[in-house]
Amino acid sequence: MTSWDELFADEKCCELIPETAVYRFCSMVEGAFEERPLRFWNLGCGVGRHTVTLARLGHDVYAIDDAQRAVDLAKQRLADMTECTPQPRYFHGVVSWDVLRHNRNAVIRAAVTHIYNALMPGGF
Repeated sequence: MTSWDELFADEKCCELIPETAVYRFCSMVEGAFEERPLRFWNLGCGVGRHTVTLARLGHDVYAIDDAQRAVDLAKQRLADMTECTPQPRYFHGVVSWDVLRHNRNAVIRAAVTHIYNALMPGGF
């Protein structure tokens, strides 16, 4: 089976165009909170297409991925990127595009609990 690092070594797997739904999501979160910058967590960031998008919109973005190759590519596009173990109730929003479904149900349930615990009240 091909590993994520092997997949990200193939340029065809390194999508750089953000999903339009991420812009809509960001707008929804911006409408729910007055403070700025907002804090987003990009869980399973890949090469950073949504991380870069949210950062360019003026927000603080924390990004993680299991694939070291993806993280290395994202770091090339960002000023700083470190591993994220969020404080409870820290993030205004979490983006995890096309990530969770690649896991078994037990892992998905645990990840959703982790995400929920990382969101501040009213977060998305």
